[in-house]
Amino acid sequence: MSTETASGRAGTFMFDRDAEAMPRRALAALQASRLKDTLERAYALAHYRQKFDAAGVRPGDFKSLADIGRFPFTLK
Repeated sequence: MSTETASGRAGTFMFDRDAEAMPRRALAALQASRLKDTLERAYALAHYRQKFDAAGVRPGDFKSLADIGRFPFTLK
């Protein structure tokens, strides 16, 4: 059932229509930007900085989603 059907009002959407229908290229750019921000925040913490340094990478080395394999990650 669509959100429009559930709400009984045409034009009512549960999510941001622009974000939900974003072109693939724009979505990849948004994901890369957000991931770079996350890498920079992680690098500010000594524990993750050591892991990044051991892997020979810094947040500035991240240029595209293809670079993600060079960065260390942890499991919860």
